[in-house]
Amino acid sequence: MPPLLDQPDAPGPLYLHDLHPLAKKQYEREGRWPARWQPAPPERAAAALMFYEKHMLDDEVQLWNALETTAPRDLVTLDDVPLTAEY
Repeated sequence: MPPLLDQPDAPGPLYLHDLHPLAKKQYEREGRWPARWQPAPPERAAAALMFYEKHMLDDEVQLWNALETTAPRDLVTLDDVPLTAEY
């Protein structure tokens, strides 16, 4: 996530796929979560973070429809395996 969090032009509100609100609060306390990123459902989000899990394809399709794109703006990978995408 750090490469995505370091981008100064990240819009808000933001859809936070599969991120528990308490985890977000902990990241904020640790200074690792930008205050400008406020959670929103896909249909009201200006951008989104998708945390890839094989069983979450329906969530990603819903996100594509809400944001009208299937192309992530940025992608975090580990050994060429996608972990997190920013739409």
